[in-house]
Amino acid sequence: RCERCPRGHSCAGGPSASFVACDKGTFANESAMSSCHLCPEGYFASEVGSVACSPCVPGMVAPNKGMESCRRCEPGSYRFSPRGTQCESCGNNQITSES
Repeated sequence: RCERCPRGHSCAGGPSASFVACDKGTFANESAMSSCHLCPEGYFASEVGSVACSPCVPGMVAPNKGMESCRRCEPGSYRFSPRGTQCESCGNNQITSES
């Protein structure tokens, strides 16, 4: 019996290949994919076998593709909107202890 490679997995190597779960930072949102995609900037996948990437929440960023987690903005910087790729510096005479 033939089976399609399930979502969250890749099936590179043809019909005799086995299913391989997508690594952290990657995803396969369709079945029968030959490779997993890197999560785009501003998104992350913290689990092996992800079918989608999650957006970073405000105060967190994913500056690169293929991130396993989002990074918290450093004190003195912030990110108000989700799906951030970079933190913004506070203006003159402004500080923040948390992002």
